Amino acid sequence: FPVSCSSRMPRCTGLQVRASQAVHRRFYSVFAAWGRLLSRRPWLIILVSLCAAVLASTKLLLSFGGDGLPYQSNGDKLWVPEDAEASKDQESFDAAFNPTGAFTRQNFVYFLATSGGTVLTAPILQEVYRFRELARRNLTATDICDGGCSPLTPSAVGYSEVCDRAAGDASSELSQCLTYGSAFPLFEDGSGNVVLDLTDAEILEMVESGTGVAGSLYPPGGNVTFDVRRVFGGLEYDGAGKLVSAKAVKLGLPLEGYKSSVDAVKDQLEAATAWEDQLNLLVGEEWTSDPPLSRGSAYGDAIAVEWESPLVDAYPNTAGAIERELSGNISGDVIKINIGFILIGAYALAVFFKFDPRRSRSALAIAGLVSCALSVGVAYGFTTLIGYEVNPVVTVLPFILLGIGVDDMFVLEQALSATDKTAPPAERMAACMGSAGVSITVTSLTDLVAFALGSTSSLPALAAFCCFATIGITADYLLQISFFAGWMALDAHREAAGKPDCCPCCGPLDPSVESGCCGCFANSCAAVKAPEEGLLRSVLRRHYAPALARKPVQVAV
Repeated sequence: FPVSCSSRMPRCTGLQVRASQAVHRRFYSVFAAWGRLLSRRPWLIILVSLCAAVLASTKLLLSFGGDGLPYQSNGDKLWVPEDAEASKDQESFDAAFNPTGAFTRQNFVYFLATSGGTVLTAPILQEVYRFRELARRNLTATDICDGGCSPLTPSAVGYSEVCDRAAGDASSELSQCLTYGSAFPLFEDGSGNVVLDLTDAEILEMVESGTGVAGSLYPPGGNVTFDVRRVFGGLEYDGAGKLVSAKAVKLGLPLEGYKSSVDAVKDQLEAATAWEDQLNLLVGEEWTSDPPLSRGSAYGDAIAVEWESPLVDAYPNTAGAIERELSGNISGDVIKINIGFILIGAYALAVFFKFDPRRSRSALAIAGLVSCALSVGVAYGFTTLIGYEVNPVVTVLPFILLGIGVDDMFVLEQALSATDKTAPPAERMAACMGSAGVSITVTSLTDLVAFALGSTSSLPALAAFCCFATIGITADYLLQISFFAGWMALDAHREAAGKPDCCPCCGPLDPSVESGCCGCFANSCAAVKAPEEGLLRSVLRRHYAPALARKPVQVAV
């Protein structure tokens, strides 16, 4: 019978050790040779790696000031597997009922009685109808303003040009605009005329029964009724179950939406967005951005349409308003993200800083942070270039890449600091890359394989995120051993020449200079004795480690 490895443990262990050592020696020799090349040609390697990173980030760079990167926020596209039966059913439905892929920009204006009473009165409904006709017939947009105003195509866009219509209807007639999400179909007479010359009792009866003015639309005693709960809010009933009042009424002004960003459709999207912004401005300037996103009849050089009412208060709820509020909330998160980046950068500077201006490497820390930023650019630019879309999950990617990149920075810098300070820069870089290069290769390869396997997930959002992360980690690794390592080689030459950290282009320091504030050569901090291991390591050794050894601290931990 074959003998298992466990019965020959010493022999198997010996073979494993020898194989591991052979692999390690091979990797060490390769990285050592790379370190010597870095010492001889640092500027060439820095320039080549920088150009490659910028080239891979081209799509990201071009997105600034343009349409941005492709973004997917549709939950069905993010969390439903592409091969799921639900996805196939949706594709079949869209092919039959929505072949163009268009959707509706939902825009509503909610009206409440200024007095706080019911809206089920003729004067209130007539006032809402006046607003409806003002918006549909007189409100126009002429310019879209996003960093600067530019005229729309066509020059003056009214509601009939951007309203939602039945599929296949290409007319610009106002009568062809869909009127759902509004109470007025209940009061139409069958010929398109809205009848509001009614008593309050008649209005209450119509709303309660759901049968309107037109007998042909809502036959008496028939089963076809108007769904009043969709357009009236705060319905109140008496003890007998009879409707007595409603607190709010909704007016729908739906616009056609567009998913594509090609030029022809982009003009239509801008027109719809501008008209929608004018609708907000018609209600009040507080309902739009400052400055507004558009110019037209409600806001511009010559205001032609104004709205005021002593009877009702209007509250718009438009697609653009929702997007602006979401953007406002995200902007707060962006500030927190930037604070996080600043803190990580400050921590890296503290780790690389030393009082001895020759041994301090604060400037090298900045080069490492730039390397991390380049890897983020490659992750977003190159991944979107090959067809992936950014999604909400991908927004956490910069933190992951920054953490991995800074960790690799610390490993490489510590390896360089551990080398013989009197050795030539080429030998120091060979020893540094030989030891640290193997370490960051193993950790990066582990992360890379984990995310590469995740990119095979059936969930599109997770698969896309893992693909972004895979490319980002690859870029981070390559930039650390080329771009950042090139700056390390230059820093090793600076240290060998005795030049200060804050001014590597200056001449060598006088041997009497032993310390300097902020890593500079001025002897203003001569009273401060530069600790051998650096400021942060000195604090950890002298204060943090002894504190952990105390019983109260151990109990608290």
